[in-house]
Amino acid sequence: ANYGRALELKPDFPRVIAGIASALEKQSEFQQAYAVMQPYLDTNTHDGNIALAFASLCRHVDRCDEAVTCMQRLIAEDGPSLDAYSNSMLHFALGRLLDAAEEYDLAFDHYRQGNDLSRRHFDLGHHKRHIDALIDAYSASFMAAAPRAPHGSQRPLFIVGMPRSGTSLVEQILASPCT
Repeated sequence: ANYGRALELKPDFPRVIAGIASALEKQSEFQQAYAVMQPYLDTNTHDGNIALAFASLCRHVDRCDEAVTCMQRLIAEDGPSLDAYSNSMLHFALGRLLDAAEEYDLAFDHYRQGNDLSRRHFDLGHHKRHIDALIDAYSASFMAAAPRAPHGSQRPLFIVGMPRSGTSLVEQILASPCT
């Protein structure tokens, strides 16, 4: 519904088209997702969001070679004008596609370029200030005064989730002493 409203406000907005295609892909509507972005791919519209969505979708519609070509063209023609984060995401996605195609040397080169670009926007000072603010906000006195559960039930609790989703961490937090 939100994507539909966004298209009413700004028809043919590539970021929204990519979002719609990604949502359809997550619902396993692969052909419909491809149909949504196909006009942009046919006209060689250069947009990182469309390229990234296509890179994710291409395996399901058997068009990975086209996705590789699209991303290579985008990086070559528009890469220098893109921000470091967008450019790094394109390199990582292209690296994954090339790795799947067993083009390991090319894949490694794109992973390296993505890593090089990722390092550029890390601000050590900003990170240090953020960590210091977290330490200040969650001080020992704050934690001591934080509300606690009024009772300790012995009823079993089942924690269910997908692999690598944090279920073990939730279990450890719940099993930790409340002192």
